[in-house]
Amino acid sequence: MKAQLFMRYAHIGRAHVTQDGKTWVDSIEGFNGYTDIDDPNNVLVYVNVYLNDRCYGGPEEGGWWYDTLEPVYCVPTTLDHAVKIREILEKEYSNEGRRPIESVLSEGVYVVYIQLHTPEYSPKEKPYYC
Repeated sequence: MKAQLFMRYAHIGRAHVTQDGKTWVDSIEGFNGYTDIDDPNNVLVYVNVYLNDRCYGGPEEGGWWYDTLEPVYCVPTTLDHAVKIREILEKEYSNEGRRPIESVLSEGVYVVYIQLHTPEYSPKEKPYYC
């Protein structure tokens, strides 16, 4: 599917159709530029809300930490509506008053991604220090 090439590296993105009918994509991790999507209105994407937090990994080398993503909410939609839905969810899941994940008092921060799949826990398994 042409849309999968477009969204393969996409976590956060904006897309719009230009006057010549091509789709221009901005702010997508790993990709910026024109895509080969026949009809962006028919591309199914998921606007996923995650709680991003930092967890203690272990005492090695004086202690180490790793970042996690915990799924909170998901909205399946088409690509043409995804950016607007992301903006709404970013307001609804505001991080106002929340401490950054670098703080020992943090309870995590919300992040909103546009993805080709339903939300997934990350990492899938606890990492181990080598």
